[in-house]
Amino acid sequence: MTIIISLTTTVDRGIGIFIFLMCLFGILLITTMAGILSYLVQTGFYPYKMDYDPNRYPMWQRSKPEEQNFSILVLSGVIMMGVFIIPIIMRPLDFLMNVRNYILGLFSYLFMMPTFINIMQIYAMCNLHDISWGNRPAT
Repeated sequence: MTIIISLTTTVDRGIGIFIFLMCLFGILLITTMAGILSYLVQTGFYPYKMDYDPNRYPMWQRSKPEEQNFSILVLSGVIMMGVFIIPIIMRPLDFLMNVRNYILGLFSYLFMMPTFINIMQIYAMCNLHDISWGNRPAT
């Protein structure tokens, strides 16, 4: 949708669609991050192995607690969440004095990140042919 809109219209005419896509992508990212955080809280570093048993519901049953394994996906989720915690760890007094600003900044960063990654990149690539922004007079 972003590619089609970017190829066929200007920013002024497509701003409503771009705002809709920005909100959609932002909500998807925030819910994904909440899901990852919820999964990490529930499983920890060593989630249970899941065994397939077609005779039971749910079909994937947890194995015995002593059969835990180290999960690379859990490690990557912890690293991804840790990236957002590093500024708080490096400047704890600044964080304590500006908790509201840190949380608001983190939320707005996460909400707008898909827009910077998806919408603006696609729009820029679709409009490489537009050179009207130059600062030299046309001859």
